Amino acid sequence: MAPSTVFDHAEANGVDIAARATVKQAELNGTAERPPVADDYMYDFKYNHALPTTDVLGVQIPQDCDAQAEAEGIVRQLSDALGTGNAEAFADLFLEYGVWRDKLSFTWDQRTFNFRPAILKAARDLLPTTKASNFAFLTPAPVVDRPYDDFAQLQFVVSFETDLVVASAVIKAVLTKEGWKIYTMHTVAEQLKQFPERAPADGHMTGTISWEAQRAKEVDAADPEILIIGGGQNGLALAAWCKALGLNCLIVERSEEVGDVWKKRYEYLSLHFPHWADDLPFFRYPKQWPTYTPAQKQGFYMSWYASALELNIWTKSTVIETAQDDQGAWAVKINKGGNESRTVRPKHVLQGRRDPPLLRADPSEHDRLFFSTPVGPGEELGRRAAKVLEDLDRPLLDALNARGLRTWRGQRGTGNGTLGQTRNGGFYFDAGACEHIINGKIKVEPGYIERFTEDKVVLSGGRGREFDLVVFATGFSNLNDSIRDTLGPKVANQVGQVWGVDEEGEYRGAFRETGVKNLWIMVGFLPMTRFQSRILALRLKALTEGISPPPYKA
Repeated sequence: MAPSTVFDHAEANGVDIAARATVKQAELNGTAERPPVADDYMYDFKYNHALPTTDVLGVQIPQDCDAQAEAEGIVRQLSDALGTGNAEAFADLFLEYGVWRDKLSFTWDQRTFNFRPAILKAARDLLPTTKASNFAFLTPAPVVDRPYDDFAQLQFVVSFETDLVVASAVIKAVLTKEGWKIYTMHTVAEQLKQFPERAPADGHMTGTISWEAQRAKEVDAADPEILIIGGGQNGLALAAWCKALGLNCLIVERSEEVGDVWKKRYEYLSLHFPHWADDLPFFRYPKQWPTYTPAQKQGFYMSWYASALELNIWTKSTVIETAQDDQGAWAVKINKGGNESRTVRPKHVLQGRRDPPLLRADPSEHDRLFFSTPVGPGEELGRRAAKVLEDLDRPLLDALNARGLRTWRGQRGTGNGTLGQTRNGGFYFDAGACEHIINGKIKVEPGYIERFTEDKVVLSGGRGREFDLVVFATGFSNLNDSIRDTLGPKVANQVGQVWGVDEEGEYRGAFRETGVKNLWIMVGFLPMTRFQSRILALRLKALTEGISPPPYKA
């Protein structure tokens, strides 16, 4: 487990304020050590959430609760409210500090509405034109989840339909003195009713051109509706979904081969999530696959994935220049294969994150649940989870600190949770280094590098050290810099900050409008890639076919 510590928000506010005052005075005196990442770094979320614990609610969910029956009662009320467009009845189903999070199904954007007043406002604006019907339960079956002695919730998943989409909703409800109230609801579009996934081709070769020759012609003559810059995991997953929905898509990849982004990393690298969390859309890893995939093996998997799904990719190719007219139409000049220039005119351009992060075709039930928790409740749950991990890892943390490796409570006290949403780094999944630090094989020098001289590294405090080799383990460049390098300063200057959390609790710039018409960003770790690629592809298909309502802006 990652070495991390947390701030327990159960402490009294007065103690918290006094502690902060002490830290502030120490900062003024120049004697305080500031946290590596400030709590508000790339984090604009403005709501103060609290868990609906039993002491607050004044009631507990009975041990013999019939989860299925109680969930059916909630769904009946939800169906009545959404079927008739009754905003007041819909909002009243929520806890006063409940949260409704939506991806495309109602808002045609990715939005979070925190607390009942915001839910009511959105419902009044959206429900008159977007009714929902045909509710049905999905797996897993309704269950009472009891993660802590003082907190329990009824959790279940349903499907439903609007005029345009088939969608799902993950609902988590708590029992109050007034009955069941929805704590969080996450609604996600999963299919366009007018444009379902394409049926598989027959595959019989009846013409005079071989499959291989057909594919070579298709790739060379690609005239894309969707241009994806970057053939890493995000580009491949999005292209796979675009193709499944009938969109003509082209990937431009600067490497010699698909998968080089992983193959050409250091030879002992492996993925930090187990393989059952890392599938790309439409292909599961075999059961015999190693638990933690070696990086080079992942690269070969990606190359095979692109070939198996017949994705159109120009390798050894780069964007030379881009132009966009007043209507948002693109003209993109590409150096193809390093030896010829081509200009394509896609309707949409997507920038994929080429660098891999440190770290199934339907969104699986696990994906639905994993990504369903909004930022506010997730922050509080994250603090508790990190506290549990801190207690479990106490001997490890103490031993590391004794060797000079300073552990940290994490941004906003959530361990590595918030850091993943903002800095996308600053934490370590133990793959063996902790043991070597503890036994002294790896030495630790606290502090930071001030400068380099001809033969020394000068650390903070003026400490000069000589080393045989210096390795810059500094992570990857800012995504906005990648946009500038690829699409030029004019486009980059119009794009707002990409990544980090906005006021509502959604990612800035990623998977959503960027500030430049018809320019989109795909970024994230592998489970997020799998989950978000379908949602963005659905939006692109709806826009291309002219059936997408404008995104909700209020």
